[in-house]
Amino acid sequence: MKKKLIITAHDFGLCRSVNEGIIYVLESKNNTISEVALLPNAPGSADAARYIRETGFGASLCLNLTTFKPISKVVKTLVGGDGKFLPVDIANWNFSNLDRFDDKEVANEIRAQWDWYLENVGSKPNAIVTRKSESGDPKVLLPLVNLAKSEKVPIRSPFWKWKSNYAAQSYVDQSGVKQTDNVFIGLKNWGGKYGYDLEEHMDILVEDVDLVSGVSELIVFPGFVDEELFKISTLSWQRGQFVQLTKRGKVSEELRSYFDLVNYKSLVGDTKFTKTSTLFRDIVLHQGKPADVPSMIEVNQNDGFVHAYALPAERLENLFLRGESFVVAKHDEKIIGFGSIDCEIRARIHFLSVRKDYSGIGVGTAIMKALLDLARSKGYKKVHTIVESKSTKEIFLKKMGFTEIGFYKDRYALGKDASMWETVIK
Repeated sequence: MKKKLIITAHDFGLCRSVNEGIIYVLESKNNTISEVALLPNAPGSADAARYIRETGFGASLCLNLTTFKPISKVVKTLVGGDGKFLPVDIANWNFSNLDRFDDKEVANEIRAQWDWYLENVGSKPNAIVTRKSESGDPKVLLPLVNLAKSEKVPIRSPFWKWKSNYAAQSYVDQSGVKQTDNVFIGLKNWGGKYGYDLEEHMDILVEDVDLVSGVSELIVFPGFVDEELFKISTLSWQRGQFVQLTKRGKVSEELRSYFDLVNYKSLVGDTKFTKTSTLFRDIVLHQGKPADVPSMIEVNQNDGFVHAYALPAERLENLFLRGESFVVAKHDEKIIGFGSIDCEIRARIHFLSVRKDYSGIGVGTAIMKALLDLARSKGYKKVHTIVESKSTKEIFLKKMGFTEIGFYKDRYALGKDASMWETVIK
């Protein structure tokens, strides 16, 4: 049986070039990344959060207590004269500055970074991890575990010098919080001491993972390089290695053949991760045809949404006759989602539906973007739609940048209300 392996792209949000490198890998046909670790307080954090929100890709909150500025306000013991976190020397594994941290200030900052994630991504993270293994220090580990326990999310196993930290791991086990069992670094000779060259030492990595039990994590550092990156990170040109390995494809094939690639949700029994890491790139969008109507009806009946009324085939057929534009999402030639937009007088989205078993991986987002592109191509500046009031569709529209502009009492059957939403496209 293959060993379970989480492959995490570290430092998502660090800066523009790192974000672009990670996204390049995520959208490659050779992608093996199953999780991204999102920094909440870095120059590229907002853009990275937006990508996660729009695609639904699995992400962890990567607590950062050693670089950039804190998010919380009372941080007297956490920062230096420049207002930035006191640094640590990870090359020599010197974390002595953490001794100056006040316990309450650490706990407040961890909570502030958690709240930032919720606000900017719109959902809980898959897990909580740390950028430079700060969780190996009790000042960080204790409030981190308390938060993970209260929010029922797993954490990365705390380690020391990239090796097991048995005392800290035992504390996590006793708390009942789920954690990974082992951590490996997919980077050649980081600091001259740690890491696996995935091109030359895959056999050693496979052997080392096979020797341990449980779910392991392989941390990788994709990224492009620019001047900004050189200024903020000692890890610069090395980030291009994983991008190039993904582009060539051989290492990706080996990782898939040797391991069962999962993400942090596997630690709590959620298996939807398999779609996020390997399925989304296999979904393609097509222009809808009248012959697709029966499949669209089936999707609508199985989208997990309690509809105010059943969607009749005649309704969709008539919209085709009127010239409505349809977009369908297919996986293995099977329609798993669809949307439609009327651009005759004004741009109005009539339908957007995705099968429930394909939800949460960005299919609806992809269809919505395609519909907005159609409106944009016809010269429209605004798009609106009407949905059932107080439904999950309203949450989705907010994430896509729509604003509620109207309300209709008893618009649908059974006395259900409706709301009108609008977005401005550029």
